Amino acid sequence: IASLQLGLPVMWTNARARGHALSDVVRWMSRRPAEVAGLLRKGRIEVGFDADLVAFAPDETWTIDPARLRHRHPVTPYAGVSVTGVVRDVWLAGEKILDGPPRGRQLSRGEA
Repeated sequence: IASLQLGLPVMWTNARARGHALSDVVRWMSRRPAEVAGLLRKGRIEVGFDADLVAFAPDETWTIDPARLRHRHPVTPYAGVSVTGVVRDVWLAGEKILDGPPRGRQLSRGEA
């Protein structure tokens, strides 16, 4: 999905500029979507939930360069935009995936 990898930095940059905390962004981008979608084991760091995690450097600023994007079609309306926050690592169900091939499966309401 084009620009998906930019969602967290773009959201954090704009939320931070409006005085919101990182915990607000976490709620908006993980907990609430999981609840709305009915994904019962997603969206929280708690016992019994999947270990889907991101290591995020919230104070690091960088400029979006389409040539460095990891999605199939490296185009984005954010080209040249300066954002704050860098995703360092990603874990899906406790397994590091940022540098590996795409993984995962489609979930249905009421599933994990």
